[in-house]
Amino acid sequence: MKIRLLALLLAILSLLTTVSFAAREKSPEATEAEAAGDAVAQLTSLPALHIELENGRNRLQIPRNATIPARFTMVDSENTGETVTNLKGEIRGRGNSTWTLPKKPYHFKLAASADLLGMGEAKTWVLLANYWDKTMLRNAVTYDLAQRINNIYAPEFRFVDVFINGSYQGIYMLVEKVEFDDERINCDPEEGAVRFEVEMLYRHQSEGCDNCIITDSDTHIMLKDPEEGKSYTAAEMKEIKARALNRLNEIEAELAKGYDAYCDDIDMRSFIDWFIANALAKNYDAAFVTSTYCYLDNDGILHMGPVWDVDVCFGNQDVTYPDTVDNGLNYYNYRSDKGAWYRCLFKDEAFVTALKERWNTLMEDGSIDMMFEKIDEYVAILEDARRYEEDEWPDALEVTHVRGKATPYFDWDSEVAYFKEWLTLRIDWLDSQWNDDYAPLDKLTPVASVTGADVGGKRKYSSINGDVWNWRYTATKKPNRKMFSSFSFFGDTVDDGEYVCSVAFKPGSNRKVTDYMMLRLVGVDEEGYTTTLLQTPATHVTYATSPKDAEGYGYLNLTFDTSDFDYVDYRFIVDAYNATISVKDVTLYKK
Repeated sequence: MKIRLLALLLAILSLLTTVSFAAREKSPEATEAEAAGDAVAQLTSLPALHIELENGRNRLQIPRNATIPARFTMVDSENTGETVTNLKGEIRGRGNSTWTLPKKPYHFKLAASADLLGMGEAKTWVLLANYWDKTMLRNAVTYDLAQRINNIYAPEFRFVDVFINGSYQGIYMLVEKVEFDDERINCDPEEGAVRFEVEMLYRHQSEGCDNCIITDSDTHIMLKDPEEGKSYTAAEMKEIKARALNRLNEIEAELAKGYDAYCDDIDMRSFIDWFIANALAKNYDAAFVTSTYCYLDNDGILHMGPVWDVDVCFGNQDVTYPDTVDNGLNYYNYRSDKGAWYRCLFKDEAFVTALKERWNTLMEDGSIDMMFEKIDEYVAILEDARRYEEDEWPDALEVTHVRGKATPYFDWDSEVAYFKEWLTLRIDWLDSQWNDDYAPLDKLTPVASVTGADVGGKRKYSSINGDVWNWRYTATKKPNRKMFSSFSFFGDTVDDGEYVCSVAFKPGSNRKVTDYMMLRLVGVDEEGYTTTLLQTPATHVTYATSPKDAEGYGYLNLTFDTSDFDYVDYRFIVDAYNATISVKDVTLYKK
């Protein structure tokens, strides 16, 4: 009797727990929709993707490294009147650091191909949560740019509301999966095409990587399976790895010889457009860190792309040493040039010229400025849905650890404004770096000049070779490795007017460190206190994209007008950080 009573109590408790969990799983809107006999209605003007997990599972039971069965229904009655129902498939989690966040990203595969929201028939799809991007717009704006310039493969996407077991999960981006397919990357692995992801070696050192290769340039590359649900056998992987490594090493050797050697081995336009998109975003991962995708097509030609994963870019990630100026929050300086292939390409004048011409074309035809129109367009699209997103994930707007507390905005409108301001400054700075006409020095009058020896002096970690100051990087035990040498000059030289200060420099040969130099304008007030007013940094990319003299020195320029400020005196300062740089001279011109 006691045993039967205990069993009955346990059954009742189990039932109450199930009912209680179901109540938590259902949002009020979803509950009302079910009461009305429409369990898969749209909550907002966005299309609604309803996911029903099978076998009584809840969303917290979705694993990252294995799939579980589910059914999918897409509702878009507000826009097209279409509903795609009862699609059987599987779902799993995805991502690395993003999988640890409260709002999870997902990957799902349908049992049969379906055309979701007009993006073409396919089985595999990705749901990006964008939890770290308070605007939820950075990926969308970048993918849109990549699609618009039409020269690199970029995944299509749509914003959707996602429901799991009737419970609202927030705004997601439904995105095409990066794969070989007629609707996506139109290449055939059976014809020799291979997909790669470039990642730093350290990301695989703990668990190893059976499908990875390391090229002659020390580029660590992970081969991707031919398509979702299919894997190479061990014998096939061994053969493909050997063939891919041989081909990539051939291409790397050609890159070192110049355009005439490599022009038939790489898709030049994809290399340029991929770089421009990532340079705009100031994407640290694109420095061959991770999420850097590329592929060999059927003919063995190397393509860069697609662009992927920029939610913590555009001034949304402080990933460098806390006391330096070279971080993701600042609109100036580069990062994606650090990949071995790009370091080689930037030594080639043909590539540099083609990059600048392409940038100026995109500026002139409005492709770059269109990014601001797309931001406004997506803001309008999400306006109706974002209040539900913010109610579901209120802590997302409080996140500060991605970019620290330097830009502490805690509402959507302020975040969007910050994104647009950062992008404006980034475009202006890139335009100054990639446009030869921004400072025609030969048409200006020099008013003062100092040699590199005068700039550097006899300072630690420095040496003088004739009139050239050589700043050499030397390892230290300091955690941030920051070292600098500064010299102030042209004090009491500046009168009222517009000036250009120009540093003739070139980077050294050590590419394993950050070649980094800063030219700063400092104002001096009546009490002698100084304030940095303007600054512009230099890397080896700045050198590569600037006009050079007969000795190979490029020019870093800083333009200013005294009418913009109110100081007694002005000085210029050259700083060097973690760098191997030679400075020939510094000249002050008056316009």
